[in-house]
Amino acid sequence: MPFPYTTPDGRTIIDGRFWNSVGAAVAIAAVAGGADDWAAYIGAASAASEWEAYGYVARTGAKLDRALAEFLFPDAAARLSWRR
Repeated sequence: MPFPYTTPDGRTIIDGRFWNSVGAAVAIAAVAGGADDWAAYIGAASAASEWEAYGYVARTGAKLDRALAEFLFPDAAARLSWRR
């Protein structure tokens, strides 16, 4: 599936990073908000599906600090304002 991806609960994932090793996964999801803003979240997730992992991390992950998020997702940083 290409980005943007809309999760079943309505979150819009505009970009992401996914690593899978021996059945465990780490995902980072850049998530668009409803006010032309965005934030990025990181967390551990099931390795079963990259796309499910993005949705899970968007719901339950830890918010990245702005500098790291902008480094990982420069296109999002250029188009949208940072969600505080």
